[in-house]
Amino acid sequence: MLQGIESSSTNRSSSSFYFWFYMMVSMRLFIDTCLCAVQLSRHTP
Repeated sequence: MLQGIESSSTNRSSSSFYFWFYMMVSMRLFIDTCLCAVQLSRHTP
């Protein structure tokens, strides 16, 4: 995968798009996990 990113240096718009897409997905999963943990901690006595 690193070789593909290095070879596609000219196609920087695509690589940046995938980078931001990965960042958005990771942040969404992190927020969902935090919210789930908060709800579980609230329900547990």
